[in-house]
Amino acid sequence: MGNTHLKLVTPTIEKRTVMPRRAKNADLRTREYLTGDEVEALMAAARQNRYGHRDATMILIAFRHGLRASEAVDLRWDQVDFNRGVLHVRRSKGGTPSVHPLSGSEMRALRRQQRESKASPFVFVSERGAPFPTAGLARMMERAARSAGFGLKVHPHMLRHACGFALANAGSDARALQAYLGHRNIQHTGKTHPAATPARLRAILAATSPALAGRSAQKIGRADPRTDRTGYSARPQAGQRTTACGFDVICPLSDGMCCKTLCCAANEQ
Repeated sequence: MGNTHLKLVTPTIEKRTVMPRRAKNADLRTREYLTGDEVEALMAAARQNRYGHRDATMILIAFRHGLRASEAVDLRWDQVDFNRGVLHVRRSKGGTPSVHPLSGSEMRALRRQQRESKASPFVFVSERGAPFPTAGLARMMERAARSAGFGLKVHPHMLRHACGFALANAGSDARALQAYLGHRNIQHTGKTHPAATPARLRAILAATSPALAGRSAQKIGRADPRTDRTGYSARPQAGQRTTACGFDVICPLSDGMCCKTLCCAANEQ
């Protein structure tokens, strides 16, 4: 038998309170990638945290290898080959796995991380030894961006876009970017990493109108503090060593390693 003391009450307001919707990305920031200098500033701010080396290394690895947040926190020690100096990258969202070379700075950072972290199959763990959460990575980067004085809202996926833009500025074509970032469909590469990068636009201007370019063809791709600091030299300078795979485009992310193929070490086998 129902409760006879209960009765229907007419609401006193016309519109009930609803949760606010998330703002669009265009309203939060003007671009979806970071420059090389901004990544360095972000790492410097992260080093001031309680676990500064872990946080800075996480940003470094995610940037150098174009990792998503889920791929960065899921990184395991069995993916790191210190003997060969390579990283076995496993992609989420149905991406193509690949083998990336590890630079000297990455090797040193990972060895220190292995010494200082708790015993775990995961590279990046929390204070309690559990795998580092993706939400924790987002909060850490947001705090580091505020400490560094950034004027835009930073999120972890901007490191992946920063990797693609840096490689595109270095002269990598769309197919090389697709292989490095693990995209199944090349349309995804062109959507997030357009071919019209500052270095390439400077090359077009220098070839068509040197007066508009404001510099000679030999200086194309070099960082310019008056415009942006994301440009990289597309060809090695005199006396610079060539890459193992024979390509002459030097990757700015890997301390002189090649970025035109998936992995120099893998191609040597």
